Order: sequence, then C-alpha cells, then structure tokens
Amino acid sequence: MMGDSDGDTQPLVGQPKVWTGTLVIAISVAIVGCSLQFGFQTGCMANTQDTLRKAFTDVTDLEMSLMISGVPIGGLFGGLSAGLIADKIGRKKCMLLNNIPILIGTVMMSVGFNEYFFLVGRIFIGFGCGIATGVAPMYLSEISPISIKGAVGVSHQFMITFGILLGFLLSMKQLLGSFSDYWHVYFAFPALPAYTS
Repeated sequence: MMGDSDGDTQPLVGQPKVWTGTLVIAISVAIVGCSLQFGFQTGCMANTQDTLRKAFTDVTDLEMSLMISGVPIGGLFGGLSAGLIADKIGRKKCMLLNNIPILIGTVMMSVGFNEYFFLVGRIFIGFGCGIATGVAPMYLSEISPISIKGAVGVSHQFMITFGILLGFLLSMKQLLGSFSDYWHVYFAFPALPAYTS
C-alpha cells in the first residue's frame, strides 16, 4: 500500500536541528583536548628513542624502557581515578582540570633536564591521558543527541588514531629533517591542545 509507511523513510516534520554550533564546539574541545592527547602520547615515542639516547647520554635500556612506559604507568592511576573525579566535580570541570597534569608533564618533557625529569613528565602526562580516556567518552555520550550518538562516540576513537598517526609523522626524520634539532619543541606540542581546551 502506498499510503502506509513505518515512519523510517518519512522525514519528521519539525525535527530539531541536531548538529548545533555549540555541540560541534563541545565535541571538538573534548576530542582535541582529551583524545588527541592520548593518541599523540601513544605514538610519540616510536621514532624518538635514538634522539633521546643522544640527548641523555648515559641512558640504560631499563631507563629508556621506563621513559617509554611512563604514560601507561601514569595512565593506570588516571584511568582508575577518572570515574571518581568526574562524578565528584563533573565531566566538564574534570576535562578542564585534567589539562594541569598534561601541561606539567609537557613542560617537564620538553625541558628535559635529564632522563628522570623526562620520566616524571611522562608519568604526569600519562595520568592526564588516563583521566581523558575515561572522561571524554562519558562526556561525549552525555551531550550527544540520540540520533547521532554513534557518530559522536566514534569521534573519540578517530581522534586517538589520528593522534597516534600525528605522533609518528611529526617524529619522522624523512618528513621533517633532523629530529634531534627540535625534539624539545616536539615534546612541547601537547601543550597547544591542552592550553586551547
């Protein structure tokens, strides 16, 4: 019958606008300030080990392993505390205050007095990334309308993957020349999205 329809193919009259400017800004801030940070920190150490060995002259294999593992170590504690902090102060405040450990860790890594200072910076950033990966999906799920909840939820994973790719690309010698000349600036990069969000 032509007149009958189950409603799936007919446009809704008076359907509210789903993608508002405020929603797009809120999603962008969340995924750049949280998801991109986590992805970048996951990928940033892949091509940097030789440069860090030259910068920190007496680095042992154990110390290098610890420097690489700093983000997961901090992330363990950040991830475990994310729900508690978000429930206590709210998702938005949690994401805003989460920039503090990320900024502290970024400064410590980019200044890089020695390998231990660098390691502590990685742990600070890891703590922030652990909180970010717990709170950002909660926040995105809560602010997204039902009709686009899947698209908004996928944006978190997409930005993590993009951050990993960005971390790899920015540290490639073939792409940007001698990495040893700008490694301090490279490790300062996460301050930009943290500061702007």
